[in-house]
Amino acid sequence: MKKLSYIINELRNTTLAKRLLTKYPRMSEFISNRLSLKKFNGLPLTFLLIIFAANLLLFNEITENIENAEWMVSIENSFAQYLFNIRSKTIANLFFYFSKLGSYQLIIPIALIAIFLFVLQEKYRCIAALLIALAGTGITSFFSKIYFHRVRPIDFSFYNESSYSFPSGHAMYAVAFFGLLFYIFVTNSKKDKLTLTILSIAFILLLGFSRLYLGVHYLSDVCAGYSLGFLWLLLAISILELKLKAEKSKNMDENTNT
Repeated sequence: MKKLSYIINELRNTTLAKRLLTKYPRMSEFISNRLSLKKFNGLPLTFLLIIFAANLLLFNEITENIENAEWMVSIENSFAQYLFNIRSKTIANLFFYFSKLGSYQLIIPIALIAIFLFVLQEKYRCIAALLIALAGTGITSFFSKIYFHRVRPIDFSFYNESSYSFPSGHAMYAVAFFGLLFYIFVTNSKKDKLTLTILSIAFILLLGFSRLYLGVHYLSDVCAGYSLGFLWLLLAISILELKLKAEKSKNMDENTNT
């Protein structure tokens, strides 16, 4: 983010940019606010909004291709067939139990434990963000499955799933729910943040891959699940950071008044 800020400052100092910013002061103020690193609703929020829009376009592209593109259907069937051919019963059983982490039967108790810990730490902003991520993911997954009513790849399934296939709810929860918990943990951790981030991403990717290995989802189901889950993760993080900023601002005002 600092390198990006440096590039923006260099562009801002060009002759053309200076002329435009001098000629249009309101535009200058708006751009400065959007590209500021000093506050979350500056460059960080702008960056998140850009990623949000790009992710939305990606999901739209996936939905169009699963309905109209024969090449995608061919690739997905070939990939599912490949995983089916190399599937090991031992590994499949391990993935079967591992993938349970993305089911609501385990998501709910994990969420309740997390909320209890947040209450003890008085991190109510984390509770708000977590509830938004959970509710948004659950509602989106439920209605998306009904709308697209895509049948699962029964010929390759390790076990029977009765619900529709698109998008993958496990992939959505992996990104939105666990992604948010990892974000909160990593940002508050004093340990090696890079290592923790890599492990968090690996967990999310492995949870999605487990659904493919078990043959209960097509590749586009998991990709779409990641895409939608990422949208809710970005929204939850934005709310979390904005509430944190509001709390810090309130504390500063109270300290100033005293």
